[in-house]
Amino acid sequence: MGWLAGVDGCKGGWIAAAAPTDTLDGVRILLVRRFRDLDARVGGDLRIAAIDIPIGLSSEGPREADMRGRALLGSRGSTVFASPERATLEYARSQGFFDDARIPYRQRYGKTHEFAVASFGHGVAPHAFGIYEKIDEIDRYLTSTRDGRLFEAHPEVAFARMNGGDALASGKRAPDGRAARTSLLREALSRSSVDVRPVPFQGVHYALDDLYDALSLLWVARRIAQGVARPIPDPPPKDSVGLPMAIWT
Repeated sequence: MGWLAGVDGCKGGWIAAAAPTDTLDGVRILLVRRFRDLDARVGGDLRIAAIDIPIGLSSEGPREADMRGRALLGSRGSTVFASPERATLEYARSQGFFDDARIPYRQRYGKTHEFAVASFGHGVAPHAFGIYEKIDEIDRYLTSTRDGRLFEAHPEVAFARMNGGDALASGKRAPDGRAARTSLLREALSRSSVDVRPVPFQGVHYALDDLYDALSLLWVARRIAQGVARPIPDPPPKDSVGLPMAIWT
């Protein structure tokens, strides 16, 4: 039947919760440096991957997917980061900010921030810029492969769906927030066996909340495979290069 995966960014690469069937039995935790390595790491055919990274970028202004995701989460809406306009990402790419480690982070961030202000009238939040390199990786991958197996999702939106549509009150690093997410995952994966010992990969490291996020995204991947997940918005609009812009839940 092929593999399903929930994929979240972590230090040095990506963490994936992968399972070989829709029942999510036998979940494995994998670490990869590049998303394109995931096929080989699961040791079989990757059927669907739900990933916590923006797919498809607006030409100007916020994406509808981001605005609706924030509205759905209410007071937790800030966890849906503002996606860059395509021109901002392409500017940073053209300057070598994602490929040349010799360029100081402050310079990379400052120049990108200045470009966004001059071009669109708003800056770039530091925490959002922190994931631009991963946005660039997935954007390059998709614009070259048009891989229809990859779907954008968001852990907090997924947890809200598990929780009957209500966003969780506490953050994922707070003790009560972690307990709530643990409880929801146990219920969502109740019939599954999960090996939480990751298959190691040199230079890639994860935190516990990265693991929880990847498991929540695997749950979304199963919903997509079963045909019950829906995109926000529905139908998804396409960006200027033809990529869909939607959060699946």
